[in-house]
Amino acid sequence: MFKKQSTFKLTIKDQYIPLHIEVFPYREGSKVKYSARIPYKISQEGSTLSKQDIASIKEEIKKIVND
Repeated sequence: MFKKQSTFKLTIKDQYIPLHIEVFPYREGSKVKYSARIPYKISQEGSTLSKQDIASIKEEIKKIVND
């Protein structure tokens, strides 16, 4: 089984967060596992991450995985 793994810099609001990604064969394609510790707070006023921030994080992960 061929597995590819690496750690990348995930950019969130001008802050770099380590993002660990593993890609390995799975059935007829590939499977991806990723992990990152993203600091955020939720309060009555809202969250420190907006929906746009979360969408941006997802897109950055997709770009890395599909590279």
